[in-house]
Amino acid sequence: KTSSSQDYTLDFAGVFGAPYDAPDLGFAAAYGITQNKLTEEARLSGTIASLEWVVGAYYTHENSDTLVTIPTLNAVTGAPISLPSLLDADTQGHYLGTAGFGQLTYHVTPKFGVTVGGRYAHDQLHDTALESGFLVGPQSVTPSSSSDNVGTFTVAPSYRLTDNLTAYARVASGYRPGGANGGYAPAPT
Repeated sequence: KTSSSQDYTLDFAGVFGAPYDAPDLGFAAAYGITQNKLTEEARLSGTIASLEWVVGAYYTHENSDTLVTIPTLNAVTGAPISLPSLLDADTQGHYLGTAGFGQLTYHVTPKFGVTVGGRYAHDQLHDTALESGFLVGPQSVTPSSSSDNVGTFTVAPSYRLTDNLTAYARVASGYRPGGANGGYAPAPT
Protein backbone atom coordinates (compact mmCIF):
# COMPACT_ATOMS: atom_id res chain seq x y z
CA LYS A 1 0.00 0.00 0.00
CA THR A 2 1.28 3.44 -0.91
CA SER A 3 -0.09 6.84 0.04
CA SER A 4 1.39 10.15 -1.05
CA SER A 5 0.42 13.73 -1.80
CA GLN A 6 1.75 16.51 -3.94
CA ASP A 7 1.07 20.25 -4.00
CA TYR A 8 -0.08 21.35 -7.48
CA THR A 9 -0.88 24.93 -6.53
CA LEU A 10 1.93 26.42 -8.65
CA ASP A 11 0.88 24.29 -11.63
CA PHE A 12 -2.84 25.04 -11.68
CA ALA A 13 -3.71 28.10 -9.53
CA GLY A 14 -2.70 30.63 -12.19
CA VAL A 15 -4.82 28.91 -14.82
CA PHE A 16 -7.95 28.24 -12.77
CA GLY A 17 -7.84 30.96 -10.10
CA ALA A 18 -8.74 33.97 -12.25
CA PRO A 19 -11.97 32.59 -13.83
CA TYR A 20 -13.29 31.74 -10.36
CA ASP A 21 -12.02 35.02 -8.83
CA ALA A 22 -10.21 32.89 -6.24
CA PRO A 23 -6.72 34.40 -5.69
CA ASP A 24 -5.89 31.89 -2.94
CA LEU A 25 -7.01 28.84 -4.94
CA GLY A 26 -4.83 25.80 -4.27
CA PHE A 27 -4.63 22.18 -5.38
CA ALA A 28 -3.15 19.22 -3.51
CA ALA A 29 -3.24 15.79 -5.12
CA ALA A 30 -3.70 12.72 -2.97
CA TYR A 31 -2.60 9.33 -4.27
CA GLY A 32 -3.47 5.95 -2.81
CA ILE A 33 -2.26 2.71 -4.38
CA THR A 34 -3.09 -0.77 -3.15
CA GLN A 35 -1.36 -3.59 -4.97
CA ASN A 36 -1.40 -7.35 -4.47
CA LYS A 37 1.04 -9.39 -6.51
CA LEU A 38 2.04 -13.04 -6.71
CA THR A 39 5.07 -14.10 -8.75
CA GLU A 40 6.40 -17.64 -9.13
CA GLU A 41 9.19 -19.15 -11.20
CA ALA A 42 10.23 -22.78 -11.52
CA ARG A 43 13.45 -24.00 -13.11
CA LEU A 44 14.89 -27.39 -13.96
CA SER A 45 18.53 -27.72 -14.96
CA GLY A 46 21.05 -30.38 -15.76
CA THR A 47 24.18 -31.38 -17.62
CA ILE A 48 24.65 -33.95 -20.37
CA ALA A 49 28.32 -34.38 -21.33
CA SER A 50 29.51 -30.90 -22.42
CA LEU A 51 25.98 -29.46 -22.60
CA GLU A 52 24.33 -27.56 -19.73
CA TRP A 53 20.59 -26.89 -19.95
CA VAL A 54 17.90 -24.96 -18.09
CA VAL A 55 14.15 -24.92 -18.73
CA GLY A 56 11.54 -23.09 -16.74
CA ALA A 57 8.20 -21.38 -16.39
CA TYR A 58 7.19 -18.00 -14.99
CA TYR A 59 3.84 -16.76 -13.64
CA THR A 60 2.73 -13.43 -12.20
CA HIS A 61 -0.70 -12.13 -11.25
CA GLU A 62 -1.35 -8.61 -9.99
CA ASN A 63 -4.40 -6.67 -8.83
CA SER A 64 -4.16 -2.95 -8.17
CA ASP A 65 -6.43 -0.12 -7.11
CA THR A 66 -5.18 3.42 -7.75
CA LEU A 67 -7.05 6.38 -6.27
CA VAL A 68 -6.15 9.92 -7.35
CA THR A 69 -7.93 13.06 -6.25
CA ILE A 70 -6.99 16.69 -6.87
CA PRO A 71 -9.48 18.75 -4.87
CA THR A 72 -9.68 22.54 -4.74
CA LEU A 73 -8.65 24.20 -1.48
CA ASN A 74 -7.68 27.49 0.04
CA ALA A 75 -3.91 27.71 -0.53
CA VAL A 76 -3.44 29.78 2.65
CA THR A 77 -5.55 27.78 5.12
CA GLY A 78 -5.76 24.39 3.42
CA ALA A 79 -9.55 24.36 3.89
CA PRO A 80 -11.61 22.77 1.09
CA ILE A 81 -13.35 25.13 -1.35
CA SER A 82 -16.71 24.23 -2.85
CA LEU A 83 -15.47 24.31 -6.44
CA PRO A 84 -15.27 21.20 -8.61
CA SER A 85 -12.14 19.13 -8.04
CA LEU A 86 -9.69 18.88 -10.92
CA LEU A 87 -9.72 15.09 -10.83
CA ASP A 88 -11.28 12.21 -8.95
CA ALA A 89 -10.18 8.87 -10.37
CA ASP A 90 -10.28 5.25 -9.28
CA THR A 91 -8.54 2.76 -11.56
CA GLN A 92 -8.86 -0.98 -10.98
CA GLY A 93 -6.12 -2.95 -12.74
CA HIS A 94 -5.61 -6.67 -13.35
CA TYR A 95 -2.39 -8.01 -14.88
CA LEU A 96 -1.48 -11.60 -15.76
CA GLY A 97 1.86 -12.70 -17.20
CA THR A 98 3.09 -16.18 -18.10
CA ALA A 99 6.26 -17.33 -19.83
CA GLY A 100 8.29 -20.39 -20.71
CA PHE A 101 12.05 -20.24 -21.20
CA GLY A 102 15.10 -22.36 -21.93
CA GLN A 103 18.84 -22.01 -22.20
CA LEU A 104 21.64 -24.24 -23.50
CA THR A 105 25.36 -23.82 -22.93
CA TYR A 106 27.64 -25.92 -25.12
CA HIS A 107 31.26 -26.16 -23.95
CA VAL A 108 33.18 -26.46 -27.22
CA THR A 109 36.43 -26.76 -25.24
CA PRO A 110 37.06 -26.60 -21.49
CA LYS A 111 37.71 -22.84 -21.90
CA PHE A 112 35.30 -21.85 -24.69
CA GLY A 113 31.52 -22.10 -24.56
CA VAL A 114 28.44 -20.71 -26.27
CA THR A 115 25.12 -20.03 -24.56
CA VAL A 116 21.85 -19.69 -26.46
CA GLY A 117 18.47 -19.11 -24.89
CA GLY A 118 14.92 -18.10 -25.56
CA ARG A 119 11.80 -17.00 -23.75
CA TYR A 120 8.20 -16.83 -24.91
CA ALA A 121 5.79 -14.69 -22.87
CA HIS A 122 2.10 -13.83 -22.83
CA ASP A 123 0.86 -10.71 -20.99
CA GLN A 124 -2.69 -9.47 -20.37
CA LEU A 125 -3.77 -6.21 -18.77
CA HIS A 126 -7.33 -5.07 -18.01
CA ASP A 127 -8.06 -1.68 -16.44
CA THR A 128 -11.29 0.06 -15.56
CA ALA A 129 -11.08 3.77 -14.73
CA LEU A 130 -13.90 5.68 -13.03
CA GLU A 131 -13.11 9.38 -13.50
CA SER A 132 -14.68 12.78 -13.01
CA GLY A 133 -13.53 16.35 -12.45
CA PHE A 134 -12.65 19.51 -14.32
CA LEU A 135 -9.75 17.92 -16.24
CA VAL A 136 -11.78 14.95 -17.56
CA GLY A 137 -15.39 16.16 -17.61
CA PRO A 138 -18.45 14.45 -16.17
CA GLN A 139 -18.18 11.05 -14.55
CA SER A 140 -17.13 8.34 -16.99
CA VAL A 141 -16.15 4.69 -16.89
CA THR A 142 -13.34 3.77 -19.27
CA PRO A 143 -12.40 0.12 -19.69
CA SER A 144 -9.14 -0.62 -21.47
CA SER A 145 -7.15 -3.75 -22.13
CA SER A 146 -4.08 -4.99 -23.88
CA SER A 147 -2.41 -8.32 -24.48
CA ASP A 148 0.82 -9.32 -26.10
CA ASN A 149 2.78 -12.42 -27.06
CA VAL A 150 6.50 -11.99 -27.48
CA GLY A 151 9.61 -14.09 -27.95
CA THR A 152 13.08 -13.00 -26.88
CA PHE A 153 16.51 -14.55 -27.35
CA THR A 154 20.09 -14.43 -26.11
CA VAL A 155 23.41 -15.61 -27.59
CA ALA A 156 26.57 -15.35 -25.49
CA PRO A 157 29.96 -16.84 -26.39
CA SER A 158 32.49 -16.87 -23.53
CA TYR A 159 36.17 -17.70 -23.08
CA ARG A 160 37.72 -18.45 -19.70
CA LEU A 161 41.08 -16.64 -19.70
CA THR A 162 42.06 -17.84 -16.22
CA ASP A 163 40.25 -19.55 -13.33
CA ASN A 164 39.17 -16.10 -12.11
CA LEU A 165 38.68 -14.21 -15.37
CA THR A 166 36.23 -14.80 -18.23
CA ALA A 167 35.67 -12.68 -21.34
CA TYR A 168 32.29 -12.81 -23.05
CA ALA A 169 30.02 -11.06 -25.50
CA ARG A 170 26.25 -11.07 -25.38
CA VAL A 171 23.57 -10.29 -27.95
CA ALA A 172 20.00 -10.34 -26.69
CA SER A 173 16.55 -8.99 -27.33
CA GLY A 174 14.47 -7.52 -24.53
CA TYR A 175 10.88 -6.83 -23.68
CA ARG A 176 8.84 -5.11 -20.98
CA PRO A 177 5.07 -5.42 -20.92
CA GLY A 178 3.31 -2.21 -21.76
CA GLY A 179 -0.12 -1.14 -20.71
CA ALA A 180 -3.48 -0.22 -22.05
CA ASN A 181 -3.98 3.32 -23.33
CA GLY A 182 -6.53 5.18 -21.25
CA GLY A 183 -9.44 7.21 -22.53
CA TYR A 184 -7.23 10.20 -23.42
CA ALA A 185 -4.98 8.49 -25.93
CA PRO A 186 -6.27 8.39 -29.52
CA ALA A 187 -3.83 5.65 -30.55
CA PRO A 188 -4.82 1.98 -30.30
CA THR A 189 -3.52 -0.06 -27.39
